[in-house]
Parts: sequence; structure tokens; C-alpha cells
Amino acid sequence: MPTSQWYQISRIISLLKIINPRSILDIGPGFGKYGFLAREYLEIFGGESYNFRRKIDCIEACAQYITPCHKFIYTNIYIGDANKIIDKLNTTYDLSLLIDVLEHFDKEEGAKLLSKLSRKSHYILISTPKRFLEQHAVFGNPYEVHKSHWTKKELAKVLVTTSQHGFISLQDTVSLIFLWGERSGIRAIKRKIKKDLVKESIM
Repeated sequence: MPTSQWYQISRIISLLKIINPRSILDIGPGFGKYGFLAREYLEIFGGESYNFRRKIDCIEACAQYITPCHKFIYTNIYIGDANKIIDKLNTTYDLSLLIDVLEHFDKEEGAKLLSKLSRKSHYILISTPKRFLEQHAVFGNPYEVHKSHWTKKELAKVLVTTSQHGFISLQDTVSLIFLWGERSGIRAIKRKIKKDLVKESIM
């Protein structure tokens, strides 16, 4: 569906705030939730600017999902197959988002997409179901079919191919949240997460 689990929003936005990207590629934005939230919490919330200065692009396979709201929020909107479109992009992004999207690709196409994003992004933030959840062509959209299930080990095998990269994984009862990036950056994010958890426990 052109939406994603609501109970992971706070964790994803917390990571977004820590990374503080100047450019984002949102793969499969659906309703556009994370484009909106990125604009709000990276620009509006901190009083940075109401005139959007950060680059937030998206790739959406289903043209019917695009609304005037998307056109307001996203800098560039690309329609079509993400694996094909990424090959044509000359931009490197601070962060790529795959929020409840990877399960819509089979393993071969999904691994290909991750590999391409790793060459186009400093960080990749993924959320995917912990268990395989069957889903058919919702709204008559064939791109909505769930085709795969991914584990932390499988994601790490595809993405962490050198000692220069690392990852963080967070899990709740339903979702696996996986953040990939340069090892030094990942370590800094881990320290920040631990520090915030200590603050929460004290409060």
C-alpha cells in the first residue's frame, strides 16, 4: 500500500534528525509521508527556513500515487522502475530511504537496488517487515505485491562489503530498521542513540 507502519515513525525521524541530511532520495514514497516529515523536522521545526533549501527527491513506480502535495514537498519526482532510474541519476545523496519498500522487490532485484544505492548514497535507511507478510496488488497496482523477506544478516551481506562500512539495526515487534553507512559515521550515530536512551531513562 502507499503507506507504512505508524509505530516506526519516531525511530525513523530520530535517525533522520541525527543524520541531518542535506539531500535525500525517497524510494517508493507512496503517500509521501517521509517527504513531509523530512521537510517538517529538518527545516520547519528548527526554524531553518520555510523556503525549502534541502534537496528531497523521490522515485515512485506508480504515477497515480502522485498528488499536488508530492509536487509541493519533493524537489524532483521520478516515475518508473527505481533500478532503471538510479542508473540515470548523476546525484549523490546524503541519505536514501527505503521505508517498507524493499519487500516489493524479489531478492535479485532488491540486491541490485541496494548495491546501486550504496554507490549513490552516504547512508541508506531501510525499514522492512521482520516476517514475510503476504500482500496482493492493492488498488490494482502490481507494484504493491510483496515478493521477498529480508533479515539483518542478508542486508549486511549485500551492503557491508568492505571494512569502511557498518550498520545499525533496530527492531520492534513487526519491523526491522536497518541503517547502513560509513563506519565512522555509524559509530557516531550509535553513540548518539545510546546517549539519548540514557537521557530518556533519567527523565
